[in-house]
Amino acid sequence: MGETAETAGRVLLVDDMPQVRELGSLVLEAAGYEVATAADGAEALDLINTQQFDVIAVDLGLPDMDGQAVANRIRESQLNAAAVVLAITGDAVTASRPDFVGELFNGSILKPFMAEDLVEQIRAAHATEA
Repeated sequence: MGETAETAGRVLLVDDMPQVRELGSLVLEAAGYEVATAADGAEALDLINTQQFDVIAVDLGLPDMDGQAVANRIRESQLNAAAVVLAITGDAVTASRPDFVGELFNGSILKPFMAEDLVEQIRAAHATEA
């Protein structure tokens, strides 16, 4: 979708933890992003099939489907195939594997994270792909 004068970009934040979605929305909106959230894979798929996003951050441990399955569907979608997709994970080993970032993910965000770190990682990933 690209940047507009009003926003830094559109972000979809997918995480089953309400506090991650709420805090993430607050800090990303304060940084100028337009933010949508989803609590699970099904809700995320509804959004990616109807709205376009610049960055999509997906928790790997969703209750209904894993984040890699969601990322596969994002890459297959007509609206969001070119979006920057970041994995959110609490597993430092997975996040640091060289083969982890590739076709599905453009990078990862390690939990727990500070609010400022979330903004910086999304901003950096979006700038790299823009």
